[in-house]
Amino acid sequence: MWSVTARLRRHCPDAVKVWLRNQVLDCGGYQRSVFLSGTGRGGTTWISELLNYDNRYRDIFEPFNAHFVRSSRLFVYSLYLRPDGEYPEYRRQARAILEGRIGNGWTNRANRRFVAFRRLIKEVRANLWVKWLQVQFPRLKIILLLRHPCAVADSRLRLEWPTRLSMFLVQRELMTDYLAPYRDAMLRLSTDFEKHIMACCIHYYVPLQQFKNGEVYCAFYEDFLTAPEREIASLFSFLGERYDDRIFSLLDRPSGTTSQESEARAHHGAALAGSWQKRISPDMRKRAVEIMSWFGLDTIYNEDPLPSPAAIAHLANSRDPRYGPHTRHVDAGRDTLSLRSE
Repeated sequence: MWSVTARLRRHCPDAVKVWLRNQVLDCGGYQRSVFLSGTGRGGTTWISELLNYDNRYRDIFEPFNAHFVRSSRLFVYSLYLRPDGEYPEYRRQARAILEGRIGNGWTNRANRRFVAFRRLIKEVRANLWVKWLQVQFPRLKIILLLRHPCAVADSRLRLEWPTRLSMFLVQRELMTDYLAPYRDAMLRLSTDFEKHIMACCIHYYVPLQQFKNGEVYCAFYEDFLTAPEREIASLFSFLGERYDDRIFSLLDRPSGTTSQESEARAHHGAALAGSWQKRISPDMRKRAVEIMSWFGLDTIYNEDPLPSPAAIAHLANSRDPRYGPHTRHVDAGRDTLSLRSE
C-alpha cells in the first residue's frame, strides 16, 4: 500500500503533494507517540529518519515551534517548565500534539502517511520542559539526543544563528532552579562561539539533572556514526520495535557482517563526527571544555569528538548502556557539578 501511495505522491504536482501531506487520519492516544528531544543542529532530523525508515510512524516535525504553529504560541524558545508545575494551557496543547490532533504544512513536511496509528514527534525546543512532559504523560516514550557542543556551535555559527542567551536570563524559575550560579559567567561571555556552547550546555544540563533511571532513553549522535548497528539495535529494543536491513541505507553504507567492515565504518564515522575540528581552533576547543566543565559535561565531551566511554558507563544503568538515566547534584564544596546515579 505504501509503495503505491509513494508513487502517486512522486508524480503529483507540488500543490497536490502539499495538500496530501495534510490529509491524515490519526488514531490512538498519546501513549502511541515517540518523542525525540534534542537541540537545534543536534542531529535530531537524521535520527528521526532512521527511526521512521519504513514509514511506520506519522512524522510530526517540531510542532512546538511558536513561529510556525499558532496554537503553540506559548512554547517560546528555551521555555522552562518546572516538572511539578500544572500549567494547564501548556498541557492542553501538548496533549493535542501528542494525540496527533494538530497539523499544518510545517509539522507535516516530512509525513508520508494518510492513516496513522503511531506518531514520531521530533522537537528541538523541549529540553527545558521535557521532564514536565514526562510527568504529565508518563506512558510517553522519550528519547533524549546529545551531540558534542562544539559540533552544535560550529553548525549554528555557519548558519549565523542568534545566540539568544537572554531567553534564559529572563526566566525567573529557570534562574532560581538551575542557572543563578552561572548568571555572571553568562554575562561575561564575549564571543558567539562561547554563547552557543553555553546555550547547548544548558539544554543538556537541565534534563540530565532532572531525569532518573529508566525514565528516558539517552542517545549520543556520534555513536550512530561510529557504531550504527549497536546503537540502532539498542534504540529499537528500547522502543519494543523490530527493524530490517533497509535502515542501513540511510547510513550511506551497508550493514556490516564482518569485523573488518565494522572497523571501516567506525573509522569513517569518527571522521564525520570530528569534522567540526577543522573549523574550531585548539584555543576555542579548550574554552569550550572549560564552559562544559562548569556543568560537569566535560566528563562526557571534551576536545575529542566522541563521547567518553568511561562517562557513558558511569551514567548508564546496569541493564543497558544506552538506557540513559542521568542525574546530577551540586557539590557544595566545589564550583562545578559532579555526576551520580540514583
